[in-house]
Amino acid sequence: MKVIIKILSGLIILTVLGISGLFGYSKFKETEDLKKQLTEQKTDQANAGTISDDQNNENQAVSSNTNISTSNNEVNHNTSNTKVNRNNVFDYVIKAINDSGGDASLITFQEPTYNSSTDTWNIVANNKSGAGATYKIFVDSSGHVIMTEGIDDDVVIDEDISLN
Repeated sequence: MKVIIKILSGLIILTVLGISGLFGYSKFKETEDLKKQLTEQKTDQANAGTISDDQNNENQAVSSNTNISTSNNEVNHNTSNTKVNRNNVFDYVIKAINDSGGDASLITFQEPTYNSSTDTWNIVANNKSGAGATYKIFVDSSGHVIMTEGIDDDVVIDEDISLN
């Protein structure tokens, strides 16, 4: 009987150590993946800034050579129109949810990711209770918020938001 108890307790200890090792390894890999995503985002943003500067310089040269200022004004208007950034993207989302009759305090938001090809911030969110559908939120640079729900991506919110 004592031998069986020793064997069972040894198996339990090995099982707990194995599970904790797998958990630690998965967290380590998750951290490494997040670091990799962060460096890719920084690279994408740096490349987007370089491309934008090059386009702006080309447009200014064309404008000065041909005395046509419309393309230069459009470029300047687009760059000054970018009012959504990492620091205020949640302000737009929360205002959109609350203005549409929802309660943003009942939703848990994940970290926003920037998609430079579409010039939008993407956020995944869930109910704080853990029950219900997953939300996908898209905020473009002008403050237009689109929130979809569930597997079918049913549109819940589709509004232009102004923080003023």
